[in-house]
Amino acid sequence: MGYEKRWDYPWHSSGEVVTAEKLRLLATAPRDSVLDLLGDLYVAPSGIKRSGVVSGFGVSPTVANMTLHVGRGLGFAYNPVKDVLGQLAIEPVVNEAPQSVVLEAPDGTNPRYDLIVARPAASQGDYQTRSVRLSDGTLTTQSLPQWWDVGCEIRAITGTPGVDPICPEGTLGDIPLAVVYVRPGAPHPIEASDVYDVRWWLRYHQAGPSQYVFSAKCNGTDSLSNINQYVTDPNISVAATISRTGVGSYTAVVQVLASALGTHPNPPWVLDAMAISFAGCVSEYPNGTRLIGYSSGLSSPFAGGALRYVSITMNVYDSSGAPIDISEWISGSFTFFRAD
Repeated sequence: MGYEKRWDYPWHSSGEVVTAEKLRLLATAPRDSVLDLLGDLYVAPSGIKRSGVVSGFGVSPTVANMTLHVGRGLGFAYNPVKDVLGQLAIEPVVNEAPQSVVLEAPDGTNPRYDLIVARPAASQGDYQTRSVRLSDGTLTTQSLPQWWDVGCEIRAITGTPGVDPICPEGTLGDIPLAVVYVRPGAPHPIEASDVYDVRWWLRYHQAGPSQYVFSAKCNGTDSLSNINQYVTDPNISVAATISRTGVGSYTAVVQVLASALGTHPNPPWVLDAMAISFAGCVSEYPNGTRLIGYSSGLSSPFAGGALRYVSITMNVYDSSGAPIDISEWISGSFTFFRAD
């Protein structure tokens, strides 16, 4: 993560006078080396270095007007400028206890979007009385810090109200946590449906697709059972469980961060749906029963575009091309390209 001294350690020569700078170097070099290594390991799904969340930092509404709850969490703030200069470019952001953040009062006419972020907030702590020799040689005592404490500041960046508002931007090193739709009028408790999770998850980078995978048992009429769904990437999640939406039609809705879709030509995904078993259908229709999967829509719930909802629909047809309900298992996977 840019730190030129990651694999080095400070050296103290025999007889060398120990200065405050050397003592500080002895204390910080191991920590900085570990942080720099973590910064290279925990990255965005594409392998790109950026600020993000390792765990926690969930944002939820409270019963109090304009007030949100932010849970405990761990993240890393990345500074690309320091990375270029060969300095330690990553800083831990640790929220040891839940915090509350209060949004500004709403506009009287137009809605707006606010961005909730986490920022590094390190501070000196554990002050104790220590002996100090002043520049004139006088020996005295002072209250001095014993630790450099890692902390976290939760901030709400207020957007601009408008008929079609957009999400505000954070500053360098900010870790986005949530976008909040603030309805116009008097101050009010924020609704859960107005809080959009935009945490960018950092993880140990490895090759492989970002997928939504499912399997389910069709009962031949109007429902599914034994539903199993999972995702292989924390940047995507199941927004609506797969269900029967019509004759031979089965739909699931997946939520994905827009930034995880990459810059590939539209559409930025591929769909691979297959049937595990069509034994009953094949015997009834010798020409074969077909299962066709496709995406039926990509939408953004707010103008900032940080979240997208993808509807995935699987349709089953008989040999004549007519939709048909089946009494078999279906299974498939929906693969997103990684961001560039």
